[in-house]
Amino acid sequence: MNERFLPQVKNTVLQNWIGTVENKVKQTAKNVFERIKDALTPEVTKLRNEIAQQKAQIDQIVTSLKDEIRDQTDSVKNDLNQQINNLTAELRTQVDGVKNTVEQSLMGVQSAIDNTQTELRAAVDDVKGQAIEQSVKAMLNILGKDNPDGSKSFKSTSFNFERLGDNVIVRAKNGEAVLADGLLSPNVSEKQLQALDKVQSVVDMHHQIENNAQQNSESRGIKR
Repeated sequence: MNERFLPQVKNTVLQNWIGTVENKVKQTAKNVFERIKDALTPEVTKLRNEIAQQKAQIDQIVTSLKDEIRDQTDSVKNDLNQQINNLTAELRTQVDGVKNTVEQSLMGVQSAIDNTQTELRAAVDDVKGQAIEQSVKAMLNILGKDNPDGSKSFKSTSFNFERLGDNVIVRAKNGEAVLADGLLSPNVSEKQLQALDKVQSVVDMHHQIENNAQQNSESRGIKR
């Protein structure tokens, strides 16, 4: 029995010894780890602090760069807006200048046209006035009444005609001069002009009557 039991006892002793060794190794390893941990902890903490400081510095640099870029961007934007505003103002000034030049040119052209029309109207009125004066002279020679002062006069339903020497005056029934010295009054109406234009028709009609009478007289003379 003792021989059979001996190996079992030896195994137990060995196991206990191995267990003791394992415990010592584990404890030793734990102690070594703790010592290493204790030795490294300040360094790790220091390293972490340095990393945090460097990260904070980097963040500050990045923030400063962002602010600088933003300031530069705002400055460039402001400069660009100012240049655009200046260019717009300059273009507006140039456009206004061209517009004023065109308007002045158009006003000059319109003024020239108005002046030309006025001059043409005055020239036409002068010619018409002189033509009417000659017609009135011819009519007064035919129908005019001789007055003591040497003048000739004739009254129609619309006008009073008078000639003294070479001067001819035509007056409306209200006494306002319509024609004097070959010049028409600025106040003469279109209706009055149409009536004066008929004076020449009266003269032509009288001449035609005289011509017909003369021809008839000559015809009778030939027959005799």
